[in-house]
Amino acid sequence: VCSSDLVSGLRKKADTDEKALETARSALDEARENQQECEKKKSKILTEINMLESILNSDSQDEFRPVLEDMQPEKGFETALSRALGDTLMASTNADAPIVWLARENDLSNFPALPQGTKALEPHVKAPDHLKAALSLIGVVSSAQEGHAIAPQLLPGQSLVSQDGAYWRWDGLHIKQEASDRHALQLRQKNRLQDLRKDAPGLEEKAEKAAQSCDSARASKEEAQKSLDETQTRLRENEAALSQHQSSLNQMTEERSGLFARIAALEEGLRSCAADT
Repeated sequence: VCSSDLVSGLRKKADTDEKALETARSALDEARENQQECEKKKSKILTEINMLESILNSDSQDEFRPVLEDMQPEKGFETALSRALGDTLMASTNADAPIVWLARENDLSNFPALPQGTKALEPHVKAPDHLKAALSLIGVVSSAQEGHAIAPQLLPGQSLVSQDGAYWRWDGLHIKQEASDRHALQLRQKNRLQDLRKDAPGLEEKAEKAAQSCDSARASKEEAQKSLDETQTRLRENEAALSQHQSSLNQMTEERSGLFARIAALEEGLRSCAADT
């Protein structure tokens, strides 16, 4: 059964479905953009991780593992650590190595206190116990000016280092900030790699959720498209049926008018016959 009310209702539903489809398309576009951004960030961080791992692995092909690989300075202390220990960072804790950090049972309470105005480097560096004594004798200052002022107070075995890489030793050795330092970069790369490895799982999770959101938005858009297609198909069918019914009604109305005209003519004829008799 087709009626103008049904067609009107289908037209309203088609309008509603079109709006729903437009909303679904916008949501899909937004989900795709978000997924692309998440994938871009994930790809960038994984690429950097692979690059740093390749660099650091190529730097650690020595037969004996250097202590540098087991050290983790806090951010900002990489240059200070590298300057303070220099090439001894490439020594190993393996007793068979040609250059080795030997284990020592040192009573740190017997060590002289670092000069006032400095802070010990040791609490800012994760390192094998073999280096605890060495790190305990290294003080950190904030600037070269401060280091120059404090350096004369250093006792035998002590040294100072600024976070930007200037170095003073108790016996008068001074290495300026601008001097080359080949291990500081490696320490910064290690710190950067550690940070990236911490961030990577979160970015991978975000990328996975973004992909799921995109799949969901795509399914919603397809469902909205299907609903609109079905409504438009029903609307066309019912509009065609209504048009056919209207045509039939018009034809019947014309036929009815013709019948009324014939009836009127017959009645007029009967009245004429009656008048003649």
